[in-house]
Amino acid sequence: MKSRLKSFLNSEFKRNILTVVSGTVLAQALPILIIPVLTRIYTPHDYGVLGVFLGVSGIFNIVSTFNFPTAIIVPKEDFDAKKLFQLSLIVTTCVSLISVVLIFLFGRFLADLVNVPDLYYWLFFVPPVLFLYGFNFALVVYSNRYKKYRTLSVSKIAASIATIIVSLIVGILVKGPLGLILATFINYLVSVSIVFYILMKEDKHLCFPIMNIHEAKKYFVRFKNFPLYTLPTDFINIFINQLPVFILGSVNPAKVGYFNISNRVLATPAQLVSSSIADVLKQRMSEDMHQREDCSPVYKRTFKPLFLLSLVPFLILFIFAPSIFAFVFGEKWRPAGMFTQFMTPYFFVKFLAMPFVPIYNLAMRQKEEFALHIYLLISSLLFIGTGLYILKDINWMIILFSLNYAGVYVFYLYRTYEFSKHLGKKKIQ
Repeated sequence: MKSRLKSFLNSEFKRNILTVVSGTVLAQALPILIIPVLTRIYTPHDYGVLGVFLGVSGIFNIVSTFNFPTAIIVPKEDFDAKKLFQLSLIVTTCVSLISVVLIFLFGRFLADLVNVPDLYYWLFFVPPVLFLYGFNFALVVYSNRYKKYRTLSVSKIAASIATIIVSLIVGILVKGPLGLILATFINYLVSVSIVFYILMKEDKHLCFPIMNIHEAKKYFVRFKNFPLYTLPTDFINIFINQLPVFILGSVNPAKVGYFNISNRVLATPAQLVSSSIADVLKQRMSEDMHQREDCSPVYKRTFKPLFLLSLVPFLILFIFAPSIFAFVFGEKWRPAGMFTQFMTPYFFVKFLAMPFVPIYNLAMRQKEEFALHIYLLISSLLFIGTGLYILKDINWMIILFSLNYAGVYVFYLYRTYEFSKHLGKKKIQ
């Protein structure tokens, strides 16, 4: 046992995963533990407003940086990585300013469309959240490139604590979703402040001198595949993920609250843990691909423990989720447990596949991933339409949506494993 532990700790790759995952688990465990308190302060309608707000801001977030931060980890030269970081900040600033105009023009129309009239006023939180999201995205990827995993873990935990404090205090003092929405803003603000402060201490020239127009055009063209293919791919992905939110909102905003709690308890933590592993795996594979062709051994070493770790928890939720939600959060939240039960196949396969999704970018197969998301968009619309208009059952709509998505992520696992066998052939200088 001691020898296995020593062997584990001697592996830098495994230590990095342990650092990131432990920080992420702790950061997510704290908000989850406080949810039974929050569900007694906030109503399903409040969480419904939050769900729609996150859906709208999520769609804006996709275009916030044109996905240039994704490219930061790819080039061999550090100078190129720094310029991509600066380009990301320029783009996210411009997009944030444009979002203010769009909300003024179309905010009321959107609020009426999703049947949440008071959403219009909350939408003005979107631009600052959008800017901080893009800033944070660039900081996280830049930190991953240089293995600043402890910094990222500290920032996640601090942001989590700040989120809890704001949610509780504002929720007690002010009725409505203000505390939940303000906590979203504070989460990004704290995370950005900590990571940016530490990175600037180590490199005062991280943001200065800022790139000029000629340099911006040069890097935009050089890494054009990232906004050209991954941007629409990610946009389609987030749009499909938010389809149930907008459809449920038009039927009954309280059902969005159930769906949102389901995501907060299971989907968000699971995604953050698997994406944290993805950050380490992506950095490791970006190193390996410059040294060898076959990167599949590290793929297999990552997948096996991930599968064993997740099997039992997801199986328990699949069987007992409604009863668990009713016991922990109160009987009025049982429908959220049912939604979780329906979505478990999707959550489970996504949890397994997410760490390996960045291999599409490392393998420069953005066109294929884009085509896959075109299929996902069309099929999701068909399955949602079948459940809602043919079967006329919201539960069946969620079930069909979940099974279709799970199938796509199974395909992701197969393809990324095949890519990993020949990843060394896709070197970018």
